Amino acid sequence: MCTYLSKLIFLVRLDCFKKTYRAEGYFGMYRGSGVNILLITPEKAIKLTANDFFRHHFRNIESKLTVTREMAAGGMAGLCQIVVTTPMELLKIQLQDAGRVAAQHAASGNPGAPPKISATAITLKLLKEKGIVGLYKGTTATMLRDVSFSVCYFPLFAHLNSLGPRKKDGSDIYFTITFPLSWRGARLPIGRC
Repeated sequence: MCTYLSKLIFLVRLDCFKKTYRAEGYFGMYRGSGVNILLITPEKAIKLTANDFFRHHFRNIESKLTVTREMAAGGMAGLCQIVVTTPMELLKIQLQDAGRVAAQHAASGNPGAPPKISATAITLKLLKEKGIVGLYKGTTATMLRDVSFSVCYFPLFAHLNSLGPRKKDGSDIYFTITFPLSWRGARLPIGRC
């Protein structure tokens, strides 16, 4: 079953890639990534700084940090991160969906250029119609993803890092673990392909 499921996921993603390329061209694959590039730095800065802050403040009297407190520190860091992540995800998905709307406009035979949508236009429209709360639509889903990831990731990284090699003076030599990324995963849930 796992092999069948793996093949099915690969085929769905391959089909998504082909349809996106046909409808929007090469640069259509990167629609919405400008928002990610612009906001990824503050998002990571918030998450890493918050994790360090909470790890420092959650230590007990002996300056030890239990696994439970490490998990709490990671969860709090994930909670702080959603301040930036939620609007970023909303804008990214809206921009990706703009390509689908443009392709439908062209396929329907409507004369004229399809409506041009930018991150600034989407942000201003949301702020005008729904206020600052409009940028935080989908906070619960983003919170479930980011907090649960951070609860697992930060303690795991700290423990694996403690097992890693050390310099002669006893300081860390950092190493990282990479997690598989979902290629264009945001396109699949909105009926993109």
